[in-house]
Formats: sequence, structure tokens, C-alpha cells
Amino acid sequence: MGPFSGGFRYWERRLDLSEASTERDLITTFGPPYWRDQDEVEVILFYEFGEHEWQIEISLNDRLNLFVIAPPILADPKQRAAYGVTKPWPPP
Repeated sequence: MGPFSGGFRYWERRLDLSEASTERDLITTFGPPYWRDQDEVEVILFYEFGEHEWQIEISLNDRLNLFVIAPPILADPKQRAAYGVTKPWPPP
């Protein structure tokens, strides 16, 4: 497995995401996440879009590590509890 070599578009705009993208860069681009989790290894920003969720993992040295698009794990009450989510579900 290696770095993604394709392009990324958001609202018809091409974005230049790379491993050098910081948490601030991502929040500036996508807005505040529904939830932010941090542990001793990484930060995960969760963005919710109905049947899809973005999980953006950022290393503790503030570099984009992984961008996952998948069904929302935070739709599961047990997962929300595990991440300490205090916001209502589903997101507005």
C-alpha cells in the first residue's frame, strides 16, 4: 500500500490533499467535524453525510495519515459511547 495518487474533488473543486495536509488545513477546507477524537497515536476527524462518513486520521506530528469513506460507524450507539461522543445522533 502506498500514497493515493489520484485526485480529490469537493463540491466540484479540486483539492490538493497530501501527507503534508494538517488538521488546520482540513478543517479550513471541510469545516468543523461532527466529532474529533484524539488518543496517544492519532487524531480522527469524523464528518457525517447520511449513509457515508469520512474518517480523517491525522498523526500526532500533524500530518494527514488516512482518509476513509465508509458507512458511518458513529451511527452505532456503542461506537459513539466508545469514542465519548456527546452530540446528538443523527447530526443535523
